Amino acid sequence: MANRSTEPGLDPSDRQFWLEAARSSDAVLRGQAADNLAGESDAKALKALEMLLGDGDRVVRFKAALAFAQVGDDRGLEAILWALERPELCALALDVLIELRSERARGAIMKFFRRLRLHPLERLLAAAALHGIGEAQGTEFVLGSLSSRRPEVRGMAIELLGRLALPGALERLLEVLSQPNHPHSLDAVRGLAWLRDKRSLPLLRRLSRESSDAELAELCSWALSVIEEALA
Repeated sequence: MANRSTEPGLDPSDRQFWLEAARSSDAVLRGQAADNLAGESDAKALKALEMLLGDGDRVVRFKAALAFAQVGDDRGLEAILWALERPELCALALDVLIELRSERARGAIMKFFRRLRLHPLERLLAAAALHGIGEAQGTEFVLGSLSSRRPEVRGMAIELLGRLALPGALERLLEVLSQPNHPHSLDAVRGLAWLRDKRSLPLLRRLSRESSDAELAELCSWALSVIEEALA
């Protein structure tokens, strides 16, 4: 099935459409199939994703690897590590490696982290991935980045406090968020959403109702829904 026009009765949101799209001659459609089958756990979906892991197109293989990584399966690790060398995919690959926590990726992540010329945010994400596999050097780098002179690095480090559930994260994030007009309030909210600690709910509720910053209020409302759903 090359595209939707060959089967006009199929809705692209339909699961069967994407099972068939996994065998399309169109690499873009095969990649979309990998995206849309992610999270499926039945035999047909897993068989299609396994097939896409061996696809002739590297990006399709990467997308299939991401689908498996979503459920903690590192069978597509080679494709994820390949994406570290692609500027347009690097950040996504690092983000996945943080969650995957694959011991098999240790050497590749460490090599990437130690590159001489590397974007500061990419190095910070690599440090977070190292933390996830128990490398103290990664943990220390994330904590040290809280005092970086670069605001974008400080902001990401604040969010990572919650994402990685680092010691003292709740107190630090609440401290940032409780300060009016703090430049990293939004980062602190995202960190609290990752941390999912019920003790953050009172402050998030108050700010969602009372903050004069519409963006902050909206983000607090989103974080509330994330945390409440996780705690339900």
